[in-house]
Amino acid sequence: MRNFLFRSELIVFIFLCCALKSQSQYFIAGQHDLNSYFFDVEPDSTLVGPNNHPPQTLPPAIYNIDINNDGINDFALYSYGEWVNGTGESEISIRIYDTSTCQVALGYKDTCHTPNSTYRLFNIAKFLKKNDTINQNLVWLNSKLYLTYTYWFVMLVDCSDNGFISDSVGNYLAVRMIRPNDTLYGWIKLTKIQFLTFTIQAYACSRNSTGIEDNASLTRIYPNPTNNIIQVDNNRANGQLLIYNQYGVEILTRRCTSTKTTIDLSDRPSGIYFFKLIFGSKVEVRKVIKQ
Repeated sequence: MRNFLFRSELIVFIFLCCALKSQSQYFIAGQHDLNSYFFDVEPDSTLVGPNNHPPQTLPPAIYNIDINNDGINDFALYSYGEWVNGTGESEISIRIYDTSTCQVALGYKDTCHTPNSTYRLFNIAKFLKKNDTINQNLVWLNSKLYLTYTYWFVMLVDCSDNGFISDSVGNYLAVRMIRPNDTLYGWIKLTKIQFLTFTIQAYACSRNSTGIEDNASLTRIYPNPTNNIIQVDNNRANGQLLIYNQYGVEILTRRCTSTKTTIDLSDRPSGIYFFKLIFGSKVEVRKVIKQ
């Protein structure tokens, strides 16, 4: 019966997460106060992606962002390039870990005419200045969006776009998270956007605006995604942790007798797991991805 009830809760949870109707309002690029999660990257972090040429296979430069401080990575800034025999491409983009809840604001769509007479479509992220409004009136996508890209094919075609205007002050990407009871709007401040290079300065996210208690500040579940080990930190003890697989089948129960609990998923297959934490009348459900 308990598994059946959880499956029902899970279906409702996913349905609500995907709904676009919300009770949220807006957020201002550059805004941060007591009603927001704010992270100032000190010192500013500059990443440079590789421009690989075989046999070189360097990994991309990735900066993960947990926009609302719940222990789960929501977005990733990504830089990567490769070329061979006069053909290649490069990109700086923003990627999304959970496409069912997270989105990025679209600026415009750019096309590149390839040698076989087809078009490659590049969704360019919207560039915002400080004090611009971030709300539902922007065009939102739940897929990868480019800040810059280049694409070339021998001497036949050469496409490029730098849709993110970079200056010494820094400008903003608009992001949002659609949650069961609210939508959280946020911004990511970047500067020095060049070929395969970007600098992140800060990011922020609005808090829950419905009056319903936001438990993100009470519990951290990390790292997420994970390979094996999950750490659950909570400032409340004497609770219960139930873990379900993606089909709603309970696979593990653990008593939380301290504020730190370690879970080993090494004997479990890769996929999505749901951690249900029960502390008295308070219930939280978090999604964990095992790679």
